[in-house]
Amino acid sequence: MSESSAGRIPRDDCKLDADYPILVTESSGIAPQYRRLHWHDVLEINLIKRGRGYYHINGKTVEFRQGDILLIGANDLHRAYERENLQMLVITFSPDWFLADLRYDPALLSPFRELGVHYGHLISRNHPRIETLRAILLTLQKEDEHKAVSHISVVRSHLLRFLAYVARDCRRLASVVGGARAGSTPEGRLEKIRDALELMERHYAREWDLKTLSDRVYLSPARFSAVFKQALGVSPMEYLIKVRLSNAVRLLESSDRKIVDVAYECGFHNLSNFNRLFKCNVGVSPSHVRKIVSSGRRQVDKIPSLSNRFAEEREYRFL
Repeated sequence: MSESSAGRIPRDDCKLDADYPILVTESSGIAPQYRRLHWHDVLEINLIKRGRGYYHINGKTVEFRQGDILLIGANDLHRAYERENLQMLVITFSPDWFLADLRYDPALLSPFRELGVHYGHLISRNHPRIETLRAILLTLQKEDEHKAVSHISVVRSHLLRFLAYVARDCRRLASVVGGARAGSTPEGRLEKIRDALELMERHYAREWDLKTLSDRVYLSPARFSAVFKQALGVSPMEYLIKVRLSNAVRLLESSDRKIVDVAYECGFHNLSNFNRLFKCNVGVSPSHVRKIVSSGRRQVDKIPSLSNRFAEEREYRFL
């Protein structure tokens, strides 16, 4: 989407629960919020259950009908239109939910990052993998509706599986979807990003800055920042903050260190800044985590966002 379009059309504020950053809805016809040209910073998946219609996405028309799946990327300017008896499953979610998984599978969100390059907005009802993909989304919907024990983990696992299958099985040549554009990351540069990830994972408390990190992988700061964000969807410094907070959560839950010591050990030298970033990213304050741990209740019972936002700590290994 162009900057001029963004300037004229305000971004939709999609507020997702920090503990469960996904919204699963079903719409008969076109819901009012989709009848206008809009954009948002969350990712969106549509499963067409019945009928037919079309989208205007970034100035292009995408026809769809029963059985199709559509992908709408962050910042895609889009509007849906009904042609006949339309019923669709709409799933919106935050890419941050899978930030930790990108350490191990940088291609996981490629279907959204590389829309128009190696992936199309439409996964056709005739695609050989479509039955599997539809089944995953329908099972995810049932889990979301029933909200049984551990449903957050189960829903997340279904969505993770869907993304992995799409990334692997729906990739197409650039020429098929309209030619190359800025958005695909060459394998050689992905290797450099993996090197940078390893440095940040293993030495997260070090006082990294953009130039130091870029020098270690032999890229200019501007190029390193652009390639990193292209590959992972966040800037190097944003990712480093997530890694530091992940380790802070682990220390708060597994040790009796003072909060100020945890902050310092994880690379935060200003306690108020640590508290602000922790609350913003984790959803609760460090003292709240410590209080729950001290009371003897498990984190997963009271703060599911901790287990969902951050992967279980283990040694980083490259494929």
